[in-house]
Amino acid sequence: MHSESIFTIMRAAKVVTEIRQEQIAKMALDLVAVHGIKGLTTERIAAAVGVVPSALYKHFKGKKQIFKAIVRLIIQQSEHISREIDNGGEDFLQRLYHVYMAEITRAISSPGIPFIVFSDEMLNSDSEIKSLFCKAHENRFAAIIKLYQAAQDAGQIRNDMSAEALTIHQFGMVAQIGFLMLHQRGEEQILKHAEISWKVFSEMLKVS
Repeated sequence: MHSESIFTIMRAAKVVTEIRQEQIAKMALDLVAVHGIKGLTTERIAAAVGVVPSALYKHFKGKKQIFKAIVRLIIQQSEHISREIDNGGEDFLQRLYHVYMAEITRAISSPGIPFIVFSDEMLNSDSEIKSLFCKAHENRFAAIIKLYQAAQDAGQIRNDMSAEALTIHQFGMVAQIGFLMLHQRGEEQILKHAEISWKVFSEMLKVS
């Protein structure tokens, strides 16, 4: 067999493994929303995926590796939202609204995220995964600050509050959604709350 064919097979196998690892991570994140971190067992993950527990070890060494995969999945989602910040026109407040709703939609589609982000496992995770998570968060935070600054420079919103303070407030509104999800609020109620929160916030931002 030619070396090129061997490398092609190896690359294909790697892609299949990465896809399978992502599928398992997504399933595990869904389970966290139902059972919490402590209830995330390899048995439950395997049952949800449709394999025997021992089959998980083809893709992960153990639960700790699965937790890392979940965090990496959350980081990927966060980076996708960060890229969305750069899309759009000169209506900066509308772009900020889209970013806000993208965060809300992500929270609804992945309700296990708050359990992961605020868990002891995240607090005590190794430096590499924690550093990656913090970097993704910092990048998104900085990008939103720039968007608020651009909106102020364009005269679209009031400028008597710092762009950083406004960004912190927006992150706080997203955190409210996590609180509602932890208390088993339904999707319709969460979206309604998100829309009302943004309406009140955007009214406050208007130039007097």
